[in-house]
Amino acid sequence: MVPEKLTFSPLARRQIEADFSGGHITSDAGLLLLREIDKQHRLT
Repeated sequence: MVPEKLTFSPLARRQIEADFSGGHITSDAGLLLLREIDKQHRLT
C-alpha cells in the first residue's frame, strides 16, 4: 500500500513532498526517493 504523501529531506530550505492523490501518473521524482535511500543507508 502506497501512502498518500511522502515527505523528503528539505533541499535548499524548501520542503519536498510526493503526493499520490493524483491517480496513476508518472514523473521524474524517482531521484528524490533514491537520494533519501542513499542518505539513510549512507551508500555514497
